Amino acid sequence: MITSEQLNYHALEFFKQYKGHSNYKNNFESDAFDYVKKQNDFRYKDKVNGDTLVKILEDLNYLEYIKNTKRFHIISQKGLDFLDDN
Repeated sequence: MITSEQLNYHALEFFKQYKGHSNYKNNFESDAFDYVKKQNDFRYKDKVNGDTLVKILEDLNYLEYIKNTKRFHIISQKGLDFLDDN
């Protein structure tokens, strides 16, 4: 079973691929699911794990959900600052 520390690590590693994208609107859940499928740490390669990574990024205030859309997010200023520093 994957630990919460591993989930946090993978959420940040997944997020780092968006470095250089300002005001980027995207279905991050779909991209996170694709990321999970490629990682050996995830025993179950399912959408739930991808959604969990996005939820962690929301909780860190790195992603902001865009209301009235189908699960689209935008990178917040805090998220952009993190990407600039990493």
